Amino acid sequence: SDWSSDVWSEVTGEAENPNLISADKYQELVDAHVMFKDMAADPYLASAGIASDWPCGRGCYQSADGGFIIWFGEEDQLRIMCMAKGFVLNTVFDRLHTALQAVEAIDGIAFATSSKYGYVTSCPSNLGTGMRASVHV
Repeated sequence: SDWSSDVWSEVTGEAENPNLISADKYQELVDAHVMFKDMAADPYLASAGIASDWPCGRGCYQSADGGFIIWFGEEDQLRIMCMAKGFVLNTVFDRLHTALQAVEAIDGIAFATSSKYGYVTSCPSNLGTGMRASVHV
């Protein structure tokens, strides 16, 4: 038994933690670009301290349709992705906007911001708005 199962059992009284996935399932999700890769294996992230305590405090949510993903505890701490096939970009943006409003409305959540630089992230290319948009053809 691993330590995370022991802690779950001690706290909840249940034998198995339903939030854990197998190594095979994790790799399947990484290969499908749904789950982020092992940050502890990246020497740059490890040297910056971003991979501290890997994998504790990390997670992923994927919507039933697969078009909406949230990564918790990744490089930017919270990465929200919204995707759809087709040419109607505002549909994707509207879904993303709704999700961002819901996240920002959660009590106790505060994002690191600077009056000079905007949102502060661990990825310099996302500094400012904290938003990156891409289109795949």
